[in-house]
Amino acid sequence: MVGLMFVVPRQSFAGSYSLSVGVGEQMNKADESLLMIRGGYEIKILADNKSAFVLSLEPALIRFSGGQIGTAVGTVFENQFSISGTTKLIFSWGCGVLVTDKKLLGEALVFNFTLQGGVGISHEIGGGKSLLAEVRYWHASNGGLADPNFGIDDIVLFVGTKF
Repeated sequence: MVGLMFVVPRQSFAGSYSLSVGVGEQMNKADESLLMIRGGYEIKILADNKSAFVLSLEPALIRFSGGQIGTAVGTVFENQFSISGTTKLIFSWGCGVLVTDKKLLGEALVFNFTLQGGVGISHEIGGGKSLLAEVRYWHASNGGLADPNFGIDDIVLFVGTKF
């Protein structure tokens, strides 16, 4: 009998969790905003002492200024670069889906797709914990599945922690 054994170095895929709060303003409508509570689970794909390429799974709860409540989940890729012994520069981009309890202004459906990208920093504070700050562009639209499909475009400022 022949058996196969796969050995995966656990440390190279070690994950961490994050929790952030974000406040966003729509780019094309001055009177609309959002509040987002975002979680995350980070999986390191490639890493060395100076940089890392990471996949982050990010669920979120969102409250829009129009009264809508939404649940989103996204996959976000990050390039992380050490700029000091305790501080990393982060470039992120990703996509996901959003479901709201009522249609967003300018959208025909309660189901929408999301695109996002941003830049941020993380600073280690000890004990395996880091403080996070990030600015992200965040877009949601129904992807042309129905009319209207104007989409929303927000700039969101996140602050949080990684543990």
